[in-house]
Amino acid sequence: MPGVLGRTYFNTSLTLPSLVEEDPKFTVLPSTKLVCTIGPVSNDVDTLTQMLQTGMSIARFDFSYVDTQLHQTSIDNLRQASKATRTLCATMMDTLGPEIVVTNRPSEPIKLEAGQTVLLTCDSSKQASSSVLPIAYPSLAGTGILPGRSVFVGQYLFTGSESTSAYLTVQQVDSSDMSAVCVVQNSCVLEGVQLTVHIGNMKNTAPILSDSDKQALLQFGKPNRIDFVALSFTRSAQDVKDARAYLDKIGMSEVKIIAKIENMEGLVNYREIMEQCDTMLLSRGSMGNCVDPEKMFLAQKMLLRVGGGWLPAVGKQ
Repeated sequence: MPGVLGRTYFNTSLTLPSLVEEDPKFTVLPSTKLVCTIGPVSNDVDTLTQMLQTGMSIARFDFSYVDTQLHQTSIDNLRQASKATRTLCATMMDTLGPEIVVTNRPSEPIKLEAGQTVLLTCDSSKQASSSVLPIAYPSLAGTGILPGRSVFVGQYLFTGSESTSAYLTVQQVDSSDMSAVCVVQNSCVLEGVQLTVHIGNMKNTAPILSDSDKQALLQFGKPNRIDFVALSFTRSAQDVKDARAYLDKIGMSEVKIIAKIENMEGLVNYREIMEQCDTMLLSRGSMGNCVDPEKMFLAQKMLLRVGGGWLPAVGKQ
């Protein structure tokens, strides 16, 4: 059909409905992979079958919580579902790493009131309450914690809700570096599967693989031939090297390493981390406690732009 300036245009049979409707004959594999976390409400064979049929590419097993036996049941059921549907599905094991969590929690939620003080302590023998929050970390020495620094305590999956997350300000650090008195900035009820702790601008010196991670890799990762290991709170290239050395030592050299960028250290060292890992994941929930919310998308776009050209994949969580 002749057009302006002598150009020729062609009639097309495409219509708006044909563009938005799903094409049942579409056979091109999607380049984006869908990672699904498998938990107690989704680990039965029927549910996993439906998840595979609707696009699950990778099954994630989170070892930040839940016992190994439940994860074993989940992966056994996944194999049954995969065989029944003739659908391949990769597996990912997510480590606890140097994550700091509240320990010795009571069965009931912990209520905090704005203006009160609460003791953040490394003494794991203390019982968690509205006045004391024991954390799984050996000592505050060398962490950079100082009066005026901010501390976030909240659910593992950060919802942004003021009612279930506590924002603390450090008032005083004990001379023994084992505890710090903090002022609660907002009234809240701390509850959920796990309470994670983020100390502002903290230098975390804990090993990249905790003792429980190493045990889980031996008892679960190796016998189940896991495809990916996600390193929580990766801070440097050395973290990736240390994890790779341990995986090689126990006979898991074929496993791909996903470096999870979840704190300021990891963000600052992202280039050296990229050179060592197989792929990278930006955890927006955790990073949101270290970076101003309005800057989060800038960090995300930066990693996608820089890493997208030479990493197999750069993900977001």
